[in-house]
Amino acid sequence: MNSSYASEVLMEPMVWIVDHFSKALGPILVGGVITLTSSVVAIVYIIGLPYYWNKSPVLTSFLMVLGHWLLINVAFHFYMAARTDPGTPPKGILISEAVSVCKKCIAPKPPRTHHCSVCNRCILKMDHHCRILFFKHSI
Repeated sequence: MNSSYASEVLMEPMVWIVDHFSKALGPILVGGVITLTSSVVAIVYIIGLPYYWNKSPVLTSFLMVLGHWLLINVAFHFYMAARTDPGTPPKGILISEAVSVCKKCIAPKPPRTHHCSVCNRCILKMDHHCRILFFKHSI
């Protein structure tokens, strides 16, 4: 027994939970992120902007530029996380570090790979891309 096999066995309950609850949990978590980000932006515009504009218009202008730059970065990286393919194990190639065989697609599983019940394929490095999967279909 090597460490890869031991970690695979220890991660099996967590993989089961993710496989069975990711369809429902994904949209809830994404909706929470969008709601919290929108709330912070709304609070800044409604409460923060008028208050700080009266104190120092120059500092407020600088903070608005910085805040918008950060907001654009958050939106861009969220979009990229939703649109980037998580990766799958190579097909037809002998995988020397495979620790087990996937029970659903009957293929060798490299370490930290799990079968996604949403997109029905094995995903490398335990990437939980399914949480934002509904975002991919809405674009």
